[in-house]
Amino acid sequence: MRTIRRYTNRKLYDLSEKRYVTLREIARFVRAGQEVTVEDNETGEDITSLTLCQVIYEETRLRRALFPSRLLHRLLARPGSEIAGTLRRFLPSRKLSRAIKNVTSKLTLELIEKGTISPGDRVQVETQLRRRAHAARQKARLHFEQELIDRLEEIEIRPDERPDAVGHRIEQSILQEETE
Repeated sequence: MRTIRRYTNRKLYDLSEKRYVTLREIARFVRAGQEVTVEDNETGEDITSLTLCQVIYEETRLRRALFPSRLLHRLLARPGSEIAGTLRRFLPSRKLSRAIKNVTSKLTLELIEKGTISPGDRVQVETQLRRRAHAARQKARLHFEQELIDRLEEIEIRPDERPDAVGHRIEQSILQEETE
């Protein structure tokens, strides 16, 4: 597994090669079959999904759309959709990251006031708490991703199939599910 750290200046650092990498290089790693994990250097939060979405965005911007926009609208907008609800719940959220940061900060201040930890331990304790919170969120995200992979495998996507045809087949599968 290849681990990449994203710094506050938005640079991506490959820990195994000990050098900065680009989104294009991350795309190449994935195409080569390498498992990639991206974590926020400051919080330890797993931001792999966000980074891979950025990779897809860049690839789409440079070429043509990977999926029909109609399909993407349906996935995100269907009010009763289990997929849309799950996507909204597990996509990286700045609000959630901020909330985790605020809660851990308040908690460590309370621990200092009670004498449970010393002020010098605050940063270390906050970091550990944030990493645990993000790890729990990541575990839930992995479960969702496996469900999505299983659904895509049911559609039996062929390696030589054009992206717009794949998008159409996924859309048909969703429409079929709605009518059942």
